[in-house]
Amino acid sequence: MSLLTIAQRAAMKVGLIPVPTAFVGSQDASALLLLECANEEGAELARQWEWQALRTERTFSATNTTAQAGAIPPDFDRMVNETFFNRTSMRPVNGPLSAQERQAIRASATPTIFDSFRFQGGAIELLPTPKAGTTFAFEYVSKQWVKNAAGTSRYELFRADDDTAMVSEDLIRLGMIWRFKQSRGL
Repeated sequence: MSLLTIAQRAAMKVGLIPVPTAFVGSQDASALLLLECANEEGAELARQWEWQALRTERTFSATNTTAQAGAIPPDFDRMVNETFFNRTSMRPVNGPLSAQERQAIRASATPTIFDSFRFQGGAIELLPTPKAGTTFAFEYVSKQWVKNAAGTSRYELFRADDDTAMVSEDLIRLGMIWRFKQSRGL
């Protein structure tokens, strides 16, 4: 189902007459409110669950530094637990480390031999510092839960009436109805 279909069904349920024929770019206040409700609900559903359609894999080659700038993709929401691996050594990467664990490793006279990671300053910090060219991979949940009609681009919000959701459209519709009614004090 497209945004148009979902939103029109929600509009009928809340009693909007006439049912809007467009939502993105509409000048109708109720249509714009339903669009905002759809975007809020879709984003909330994407954050709450680990939807299979939103799971993806990130592979990167490490630099010879602790902080791996660029290792976190732009659509990254959260990492799937226990999926971070050093593909070169074929071993799991421990983490994410707490601040205390990171400090203990850094303060230790004997460096750790097991790869560990922590999110730090918009990058992935790897301990010990990897050799340049070491391949790492992890699965993550994308925050881009909308795709265009052609299926070639993904977004964090509906951008066109023919966009489709990658999370449950029925839950989006029900959430839209609830949010719309809540905004009207019902």
